[in-house]
Amino acid sequence: MAVERDGIVSFQPKENRTSQRLSDHELDELVEAVANQSTRNAAGAILAENEHRTEILTELFDVQQELWQPLVANHIGGRCLDLHTGYGRRSVVLSELADSIFAVDPSLAKLRVAAKRDDYASSDRIVPIHTTDERLPFRNDWFDTIVADLTGNTAIEPTLDRLKRYLTDDGSLIFMADGWPRSAGLTSLFGLDGSDSTETADLLPGTAAGYRSIAQTAGFDDVSVYALFPTASRPLYAFDVECEQAIPKIFESYANENGFVGDCIKEAMNVLNSSGILKRCYPSLLVVCSNESDEPSFQFTNPLVISGRTRSVVLELDSSGVNEIYKIPNSSVHEPFTARENHITSSLCETDEEIVATIPGGEAIDSRLGQARKVTPATGQPLDEEIGRDPESFERVLEIGFDWLIDFQRTFGSEPTIKTPAEVRNSLQFQPLNVDPPAVDSPVKTFTTPVHGDFMSSNIYYEDGTITAVIDWEYGAFGESPVVDAGHLLFNTAAWIDGDFAENVRTVLCGRNEYAERARACVRSYCEAVGLPYRTFELYLPSAYLHQLTVDWQYNSVSTCTTRTEAHARRIQTIVETIDDMKISK
Repeated sequence: MAVERDGIVSFQPKENRTSQRLSDHELDELVEAVANQSTRNAAGAILAENEHRTEILTELFDVQQELWQPLVANHIGGRCLDLHTGYGRRSVVLSELADSIFAVDPSLAKLRVAAKRDDYASSDRIVPIHTTDERLPFRNDWFDTIVADLTGNTAIEPTLDRLKRYLTDDGSLIFMADGWPRSAGLTSLFGLDGSDSTETADLLPGTAAGYRSIAQTAGFDDVSVYALFPTASRPLYAFDVECEQAIPKIFESYANENGFVGDCIKEAMNVLNSSGILKRCYPSLLVVCSNESDEPSFQFTNPLVISGRTRSVVLELDSSGVNEIYKIPNSSVHEPFTARENHITSSLCETDEEIVATIPGGEAIDSRLGQARKVTPATGQPLDEEIGRDPESFERVLEIGFDWLIDFQRTFGSEPTIKTPAEVRNSLQFQPLNVDPPAVDSPVKTFTTPVHGDFMSSNIYYEDGTITAVIDWEYGAFGESPVVDAGHLLFNTAAWIDGDFAENVRTVLCGRNEYAERARACVRSYCEAVGLPYRTFELYLPSAYLHQLTVDWQYNSVSTCTTRTEAHARRIQTIVETIDDMKISK
């Protein structure tokens, strides 16, 4: 019998507390706070001292977890059941594809949060239902789509039999499940599992072939199986288990970053992959079951999906490498980032300047997940993979990056201008997070320029001594400080040094050491080439992170709800507090 509990229809006799990271008291506090203020502010206040804060914020907000959307978007539509929705993050993402969402979970407290969250425009299409998969209150043939988190489930086969009867004849069932390494506890042992569940059942068969067989036995004609790697709770990649090129591509960059050890692991993974053993050992799997489906607006043939802050990057692979690249928003909130990249790159490429040859060609395309971007693959390799991480390499990366910036800013930069101290301070503060500007006591000479916004060595492609491409322009903008890109490259490269951010800032900007001497020489050469006073460079260094923070806040990015925004704010404050000790202008 159904009852109403806190405005939610309930078919459960009592509450089922499922969170291992929040006490009952904390969970109740979060529910109460979400009812009275924004979801972001409520989470920030209640979770401030919780030791699992980062993981809980991820569970609440981080839509990177649904990186598999581009692979299954054509299967999602109509009336959708989201089983084990938790706090509702997955439901609000699915509601951008489906007409309505019935969000089911055994935790009434989590559903109360899901019912009140205000961070997605489509939340009003979500109906929370308090029940379990064994007590679903729906008639047969009711749903066009069912999405279910079945990780930790010890009885997949009877669960699929139950769920299938709720689907229309041409409906689709999409479920996440444990591979045998995760169900055996191996992922927890090696620290790969961020799941809230403590169950480690002996799930059989726990392989892609096994789940495909179960789904076909349940009556599905068309079954696809994808690996969520390394796990469903921390997915960085998604790909068809039959894709032979995915694992070599994933471990290619890992090998470059980890030297001899990386090479050994890469070779071991390649052997396991080519032998067919690896596809029977993935810790987490996504199984897509249907009898009939519409063709998507564009069809992937051999995709590798890579998780991104605002977009999922889909690499179309073939035997020779990456054939095509698609950048697809991971929620409607993030669509402006792709639109931003489309706009600034097309605007720059309309000119006949030589340097625009390093901006990858691309085009705006439509997808069910919003405006996307199809990009021509860059030639060469990321700069941080081409060059080692010793002091000489540190200097070489700065030289190469600054040389490109010099050409770019000389081409597109404005004439010099003088900013008053008040204008400088105003441009370097961020009121939402109480980020204070540095002290400025005299006018400052500077200029404005288009910026990349995320200018770091991994976004710079290099081959035969030449930069071939600068990729990922989603933070691009016109009319910004030149130090946005120059500073970001400096700090990102300084992260190679052992130490935390504050230590590395002081090492490269305040000390008398090998790194500082090399950094100082590179920065001074850059400043002289573009006509920027040394002191201007120092004062505007906070903009290296302030720019991204401002863009994220402008679009209400999911990053503003997680610890990433706070990390940026702390970095900005560290830079501001260090400016007077910097030795570039001394």
